Amino acid sequence: MTPPQRFMTFVGREDFASAFYFPDAGAGEADVEFSIEGAEAVLISAVTAHAHADAIVREFDRGLVLANPSARPYEFDVAALAPGGKFRRIQGSALQDPKTNDGSAVAGKVTLGPKDALFLVRDGP
Repeated sequence: MTPPQRFMTFVGREDFASAFYFPDAGAGEADVEFSIEGAEAVLISAVTAHAHADAIVREFDRGLVLANPSARPYEFDVAALAPGGKFRRIQGSALQDPKTNDGSAVAGKVTLGPKDALFLVRDGP
């Protein structure tokens, strides 16, 4: 059984999304409890739970960031995430893991190790 964990987020007048990652949660059922401080009304519009690594992708005008906060390797399909996009690894200095950040082109799938991230630069327009 996974020991209880407590996470917190703030609420406000504007809609927003909060996400929580439980890396050691076991398979099966889970109890979730919401505690709201104060007397103001709170509207929760959607709650979803996924038994999946919390891989994160963020696309920017000039690039893409892939992050794997899980304890296991995760494979990203760059071609599916950004169809038609052409990317390359950043060209890092000697102090920025030159093996990973070697400026090479990235196509297809990329596997990131546990608790790792990769910054990709868009090639072309």
